[in-house]
Amino acid sequence: MIRKLVIPAAGMGTRMSPFTEVLPKEMLPILDKPVIHYVVSEAYDAGIDDILVVTRSPKTSIINYFTKDVIDSIKGKSGRNLSISFKIADDTKGLGDSIARSEEFVGSDSFLVMLADTFYRNPGGVSVTSQLIDAYSKEKEPLILVESVPPERIKAYGIIAGERLSDNLWVVKDAVEKPEPEKAPSNLAITGSYIFTPEIFDFIKKTKPGRNNEIQITDAIRELCPKSRMLAYKYKGVRYDIGTIDLWIRAFLENAKQDRRFAEYFNR
Repeated sequence: MIRKLVIPAAGMGTRMSPFTEVLPKEMLPILDKPVIHYVVSEAYDAGIDDILVVTRSPKTSIINYFTKDVIDSIKGKSGRNLSISFKIADDTKGLGDSIARSEEFVGSDSFLVMLADTFYRNPGGVSVTSQLIDAYSKEKEPLILVESVPPERIKAYGIIAGERLSDNLWVVKDAVEKPEPEKAPSNLAITGSYIFTPEIFDFIKKTKPGRNNEIQITDAIRELCPKSRMLAYKYKGVRYDIGTIDLWIRAFLENAKQDRRFAEYFNR
């Protein structure tokens, strides 16, 4: 069972500036809740009950948001516990470094990583996070969540090279951070959800700063692949990325159209 989740939320959100000068991108609203609420809620529904958010001191609104009332609303009537703790890391150097700050929290357990500037929907089906955890329970090996992207979007993502095992499963052979489309090994993009074993920390520690002089988790995965088997899982559903203003507006409007409280506004 995967019971622990790490949410790296220490980035500056520069692509959303000047918005993110006053409000962390993880706290941008989608309808009546911030994005990070949807991430935590989906993870909890998938069986996660112990969460660490790695953030930085200017982002106190994230910490302040998760009051007892909010946590109780996520728990509903499940009767299960939900623990959310925070680690302040003002000197992080990229996503890989943020994940590395969770080593003590993780201990010897396999764990889930989810970014808090993206969330998923799969109406009428199994949630995307549950899909990933179910795949891990069958395969018992680390997993990366991937999706197919068009050529013009390739350079915005880490891209994997893989050997296909089934319709939605690949063995990862390599990973490249934000390649030019003509140099990309595939169109399978890493979407920001992972299941790692504690082995990943050794590879992060060996990873040198890469793109933007940051420790990229894609580079750590690239070092891991020749030495340890890792899989990529292509999910069923829709992902909403709020990393830029236009993507955030799209996510807001599409979710409003699907919500009966607001759908009437689009039919006038």
